[in-house]
Amino acid sequence: MWPRNLCAGPLHFQESDRPMKRLIVCSAVMIAAIAVLVLVGCPRPETEPSLPVEDAQAPAADWPRTFTDALGEEVTLQQPPQRVVCLSTGFTESILAMGAGDRLVGRVTFAQYPPEVLEVPSVGGMIDPSLEAIAELEPDLLLTERGTPQDVVESIRRAGVPVLAQDPKSVDEVLWCIREIGRYLGVEDDAKALADQLQARAQAATERGNAIAAGEGRPSVLFVVSIEPVFVAGTGHFVDDMINRAGALNAATLIDDTSRDQWPSLSLEAIVELDPDIVVIAMMLEEELSEVGGVEAFANRPGWSELPSVKEGRIYTINPDWAVRAGPRLFDALEQMVEIVQSGLSGEPIDD
Repeated sequence: MWPRNLCAGPLHFQESDRPMKRLIVCSAVMIAAIAVLVLVGCPRPETEPSLPVEDAQAPAADWPRTFTDALGEEVTLQQPPQRVVCLSTGFTESILAMGAGDRLVGRVTFAQYPPEVLEVPSVGGMIDPSLEAIAELEPDLLLTERGTPQDVVESIRRAGVPVLAQDPKSVDEVLWCIREIGRYLGVEDDAKALADQLQARAQAATERGNAIAAGEGRPSVLFVVSIEPVFVAGTGHFVDDMINRAGALNAATLIDDTSRDQWPSLSLEAIVELDPDIVVIAMMLEEELSEVGGVEAFANRPGWSELPSVKEGRIYTINPDWAVRAGPRLFDALEQMVEIVQSGLSGEPIDD
């Protein structure tokens, strides 16, 4: 089930100068072991990241550059990377949106937007990338975020490939990552322009959300990403921040047992007791929502049918490719979430 890819835990990255061909030697062992790896992610920095201050576009004298990733690991890039493999769907979208798509030589299978990214070779999934495929691409930088197994990242670093891992947990941190990726690639002007545009949209949506909260109160929103079993958005994730910015409260965070979980699993009994004002369905795959009968079927599903929000039609869908990826389309999801919260309170349908 998809939310299992998002469990947290420390990564212990290492580096050495061993040649890239070590990936090929180790690949068989890694692929066999991947099924039993404990999925881990990048811990949040102890302090909020500060936005880069450079406005110049990567002059030659400005290199080499040293960056610190989400683990506090220092990574030095001698020059702007020209061959980038990205294991994050959101970061991949950001690279193309800032006009640096020509640097991208490898992507994960689920990175399918914008359409031209399909021309870039796939290296597999975020949790089980093909080490042989990565080796063949000869990258000079690999980007990733929460979800990539510890041993995979360590193997890539030991092979001499610089790895930068980030773990954005809020809308502002997604914006920071976009600016930071621009610095990694030496296209900070283009990245800043993109981030500034998205930041203006976020500010406008947040102001609308604040007005909703001040006027009619903050409804609770249950953000569902899986039905059988039920997984929902919890705390410490940019989805939680998005819900709050839209003028609502994340219903799952009102349960003590989920205080540290990004994607907690809830029983139907707990959901009925929680009684969220609004239910948002964000299935990872469209066919998964079809399999459970669509939004209308919730009116007849045990447990769900008892919820006033379901009975009264305060149940909505949102594109998970927008809402759970740390890229530019997150801001489409934020704007849609504001519309959902407003509709749930007013009873008026969302404008097409």
